[in-house]
Amino acid sequence: MPKLMELLAQNKLTLIVAVAGGDPDVLTGAVESGADVLCLSLAEGVTGVQKEKQALIRSLADVKVPVGLNLSGEKQLGEKELVELITVGFDFISLGMEFLSPALIKANGLAKILTLNSRFTLEEVVEISRSDFDALTAAILPSSDRGGELVVGDLQNYISIVLSSALPVIIPSQRSLKPSEVAILADTGAKALLLTSQVTGKTLEGLKKTVAEFRRAVDDLE
Repeated sequence: MPKLMELLAQNKLTLIVAVAGGDPDVLTGAVESGADVLCLSLAEGVTGVQKEKQALIRSLADVKVPVGLNLSGEKQLGEKELVELITVGFDFISLGMEFLSPALIKANGLAKILTLNSRFTLEEVVEISRSDFDALTAAILPSSDRGGELVVGDLQNYISIVLSSALPVIIPSQRSLKPSEVAILADTGAKALLLTSQVTGKTLEGLKKTVAEFRRAVDDLE
């Protein structure tokens, strides 16, 4: 079983941190600050997959937590290149609703996470629960609504998705979430919180500080 799925089953709330590219300092900093799982996006403008593949192998070798590859919206690489890339040691892949490749969905040994978008319906959520996916990411806010404070309507939507899905639900930080809000997010029934650059910022020091603060808040749930 992929390690991510074990954590989602065992933990009250699993802390996933989104990182861009394979910078070893960023990966190590996020883990040392308390990330349970890393979700990596390809560096912008990647063209040489073989070169990127070797760099990722070196970076991932020293990471002691599960690492997944975020392919949501990824269209710059062909299917063959993507299938090659996911063989370097990733634990899971995350796919957007607009990028559902049969070859990737059927890739063996990887957990598959489907990222919902703002056009989702609860009927789709129910149907997805019967598919080959293992978890859902509730990235349901349109770009115009991202940032700002968490509102009651967000929590109601998350609860509806959790109740409609037989799969574990991951809440991404599309709002400017605070560590003090971790408990109410956990109360929605979601199994993981995904910290994105919306809250971790653009610097390594900012990421480490934020992850450590959310780590303490998650630990307080136990």
